[in-house]
Amino acid sequence: MSLEGRSVVVTRPLDESVELTAALRERGARVGLAPAIEIEVIETADVATSIGEALAADDAIFVSPSAIRVFFTLVARSHPGSIFRPRAFAIGPGSARLLAAHGVESVFFPPRAHDSAGVLALPELAQSAGRIIAVIGGEGGRTELAETLAARGARLLRVSCYRRRAPAASTLEPWLLPRSDAPAGHAGQADPQDDRVAGARVDALVVTSTEGLHNLWAGCSPAAQAIWLSTPTFMPHPRIAAAGRALGLRKVHVTDSADAGIVAALERFFG
Repeated sequence: MSLEGRSVVVTRPLDESVELTAALRERGARVGLAPAIEIEVIETADVATSIGEALAADDAIFVSPSAIRVFFTLVARSHPGSIFRPRAFAIGPGSARLLAAHGVESVFFPPRAHDSAGVLALPELAQSAGRIIAVIGGEGGRTELAETLAARGARLLRVSCYRRRAPAASTLEPWLLPRSDAPAGHAGQADPQDDRVAGARVDALVVTSTEGLHNLWAGCSPAAQAIWLSTPTFMPHPRIAAAGRALGLRKVHVTDSADAGIVAALERFFG
């Protein structure tokens, strides 16, 4: 298998890493989990109201797999039995499959650029004047989608149903430093789903957001950062790669945005 014996650490939130982790294991990689972002559900009356409005919107854009999971969890709690009526848009094929699992079978997503720019380039969103478009995601984050659609004349409904936060303790440090060398407070246990013990040599990291990159960097000690500087790090967007290089990472590799692109880049590198 193409990645046999390679140790790859995936840093997505746990609920977003399942498909990528499975694909890497199918190719023989041993996968570590070091989530860079934790997802906290926001369950308030205001969110419940906005979810009800989103169910009746013309279009609904889900900005991440977490947005899909949280949205439909909250629909089941606050609007049980409701029918999802909008045209659905997703960032990429993985999110489209997740929407299908929730009963949304017709989903538009960009064929290549799996980001906000790719979604905005879809012809189905070119004529948005007067349409009610729900943008479903977390608090904060990039505003390109909402700003561009508003400029096209859409009536925007922001549904912020979760917030992202940095992990309370470093999730990456135990993978970069052997247990005996890890500073106090950073020698935590690896997730039981991981394929290797903490402290084993890491062949590559996968970092899929700028926010996650900075969370991981801030959580590492100088000793762990020094190791990371020369560890091959794969990033599915030039913007994330630029942020990594700005931190001093010397082995940054830009991949295609889909999981298949990340896996292919790893296979080329280790092939």
